[in-house]
Amino acid sequence: MKKVKLLIFALMALFLTTAAWVAADEEADTGIVTVVHGVPGLTVDVYVNGGLALPDFEPYTVTDPLTLPAGDYDIEIYPAGADPSASDPAIAGYTTLPAGANASIVAHLTEAGAPTLSVFVNDTSAINEGDARVVVRHTAAAPTVDVSLTYKSDEIGKIEGLSNPEEAQVEVGTGLYFASILPAGTDDVVAGPARFWLNPKFDRSYIIYAVGSLADGSFQLLVQTIDLDTIPVGDVTVIHGVPGLTVDVYVNGGLALPNFEPYTVTDPLTLPEGNYDIEIYPAGADPTAGPPAIAGSAFLPGGANASIVAHLTEAGAPTLSVFVNDVSEIDRGLSRLVVRHTAAAPTVDVSLFDRRTGDFVGTAEGLSNPNEVQLEVPRNRYLATIQPAGTDTVVFGPADLSLDPGFAYFVYAVGSLDDGSFTVLVQSIRLQSPLD
Repeated sequence: MKKVKLLIFALMALFLTTAAWVAADEEADTGIVTVVHGVPGLTVDVYVNGGLALPDFEPYTVTDPLTLPAGDYDIEIYPAGADPSASDPAIAGYTTLPAGANASIVAHLTEAGAPTLSVFVNDTSAINEGDARVVVRHTAAAPTVDVSLTYKSDEIGKIEGLSNPEEAQVEVGTGLYFASILPAGTDDVVAGPARFWLNPKFDRSYIIYAVGSLADGSFQLLVQTIDLDTIPVGDVTVIHGVPGLTVDVYVNGGLALPNFEPYTVTDPLTLPEGNYDIEIYPAGADPTAGPPAIAGSAFLPGGANASIVAHLTEAGAPTLSVFVNDVSEIDRGLSRLVVRHTAAAPTVDVSLFDRRTGDFVGTAEGLSNPNEVQLEVPRNRYLATIQPAGTDTVVFGPADLSLDPGFAYFVYAVGSLDDGSFTVLVQSIRLQSPLD
């Protein structure tokens, strides 16, 4: 075979598995390498600095991570069993491993089916707690493909236009997924669905290699895993309680919620712990052309559950408030009811009645904007009324509230009584009970 000179630092990972390859006084700084053999039918011997380092290296093998001293290495690769003194190597190179590197070296086929070598630098940055990183690498004798990722029978995303030897990555929640491979731009599945368990017990990157050839039946998927550090996360729900104002919401300078309409309650958003600057502009406005309509900042601690509410002050001016949600355990059979005053209205009393019997349950007195009141009540259907504080004059309601056990219900009074835009919005969160 023709000798090929390779000056790729990560190639040395194929071979450096013992101290025999490194001088005793080598610097202690290290790098990490993983080797993936994706060339079907080609077993090799690998020599490093003149010594046999990896004999009979077989196809479809993924090595354990190798922690190697940083340094310079001479590498020669021969067909398995060949006499290195009798012929030139199939592949030869001289390379340097930098300290701190984490790389994967993949022997694989090109799209046309020729053996080749590719080097990938692995993203080992921290991920959000509870997530997994999925990296898909196209290293097979196959044309450009799309990769469909399915969770609980729903397609959660598609990687489009992945060519050999490219990669793409996504971060998803842990659990059981299925991956299917399709020729780019088609719906024809040519491989899969393959089952992948992203274990919630581990914080990992799952690197999936497509290797071999579809044409001759040697196609396979190989998986490499890397343990990662995690970033604490919290859950945030955003509530738009400003009537008549569709907005674009920017978070830390990036557009996060375009065309966010009034009276919308988002699904919970899982975000990393940190500081967030929030700027809200009228939908379509140029954020560089003028000040935001509403602005604020908040720190999200890891493990917190918070709600961010765009609403009116008592005087009717747009503002932003942040509430920390009580998601602590609740006794079986009970519901948690939290009423938040975020409307253009004075201080109010909120009364609760049993919907079936009409019996009076209780009154939360003196609730002012932007404050809240909380109580725990048995599961039931209730009627709620709102009165100016200290009076019996109902200005809103009765509103029908159906409270299931084991849930927290956050009821937001938003809008304005004066212009008829007043309404209530409801957010719910499933809670744990002491026996769960």
